[in-house]
Amino acid sequence: MKETLKNIGFNNFEADIYLELIKIGPQVASVLAKRLKINRSSIYAILRSLVIKGVLSYYKNANVKVYSANDPNCLVAYLDRRCRTYDYYKSEILTIIPDLRSLSVDIVSTKPVVRYLEGKESINNLLYDVISSDLPLRGYLGFDCALNEEIKNFWLNFFDSKVFDLVDVKLILPKSSKVKNFFRQFSSNNFNSLEVSFINIEEFSENLIFLYSDKVLIISFNSDNEYCIVIESEDLYNFHKIFFDQAWSSFNKNLNEKDKN
Repeated sequence: MKETLKNIGFNNFEADIYLELIKIGPQVASVLAKRLKINRSSIYAILRSLVIKGVLSYYKNANVKVYSANDPNCLVAYLDRRCRTYDYYKSEILTIIPDLRSLSVDIVSTKPVVRYLEGKESINNLLYDVISSDLPLRGYLGFDCALNEEIKNFWLNFFDSKVFDLVDVKLILPKSSKVKNFFRQFSSNNFNSLEVSFINIEEFSENLIFLYSDKVLIISFNSDNEYCIVIESEDLYNFHKIFFDQAWSSFNKNLNEKDKN
């Protein structure tokens, strides 16, 4: 339960205090500080933060504040408020992205920029970068990775954000009925420029590579260590794209020859 509270924005102390008040009922700050071994000078700021979040309330008894945990339904209301706030700031950020990018227009560098990041949040941030970038998009996906929940959500958001006739996507995917059925919903939905080639690539089951906007993105969904590497380089992007195009042509040529035979 504590981890869930932390995942939605509580810090360690906030989660401890909220759970403690749920267990033992209304208490004054000094009792909470003693039970949870929190410095008394710090606990008032933490309690004030929880009141602002809307998950605690208080009343005065002999001029002393007694704090109590609100019904757990308040957590849903707290999340709703955060979502509305994030939606507002998301729209604000989207309006200034062109201005932010224009700040670096005059910077000329022949050196590639390489970033290594770990964790789901970093991966999701880079997948959003793919969604918000210009097409075309080229990609290889391993077997397990192709139906990873984050990747499935990525494709749903990706195609939802693109104009049907402007989708320019080529994917080399693992040969699997589940994968075919998932992508069929897009290829049959007026996405005339979505092209897919299915091959046996189970050896690289947890990895994917995307080529887009002069970037090479590599993601590993290894359960022990999820990480991503993104290389920003026009030369490397073009180099990998040449190999992708050759592989694409070769796979489709072999498929056509099999069909003739």
